[in-house]
Amino acid sequence: MRQSRFGLHFIFAQTRPAAKCRLAQTLGPNIKLLIALLSSFAIANTAVVEKEIPIIVAVIPGADACPSLGEITGLKFTRLNVRAGPGIAFTKVDAVKNGQRVYLCNLSKDGEWHGVVYPKNHGNQDCGVTTEKSKSEVYSGPCEAGWVHSSWVKVIAG
Repeated sequence: MRQSRFGLHFIFAQTRPAAKCRLAQTLGPNIKLLIALLSSFAIANTAVVEKEIPIIVAVIPGADACPSLGEITGLKFTRLNVRAGPGIAFTKVDAVKNGQRVYLCNLSKDGEWHGVVYPKNHGNQDCGVTTEKSKSEVYSGPCEAGWVHSSWVKVIAG
């Protein structure tokens, strides 16, 4: 028996000089499995965060910059995540509650996500999206903006 500098004891087979140590034979497959599991765990838990996709208030002749009004409804949990883009790969930027009114400004290509603008703290703040715009631009008004899943949005006007 021989002790390594790390305190592990290696038992070498005395009768077969070419034989590997029993410890290496025993741990070899297990170490490989452990490394494979840790590698797959690390890969699975590496979040892919997409870039932000801003809310665009558009020029629609004769219409508001954000043409519809919606309400968050049907949540079976406390809040609905507001994201930086249309999908769960985007960073959570805020959350809204049932009953929160949101201006519907954009719709994702697949129709699953609404780009919304909404007052802070359930307020009645003027977000500046209920009038016609002269040019399309990224929303930069006084309210919050982000993307919510369309399953939880009921269109109530527009």
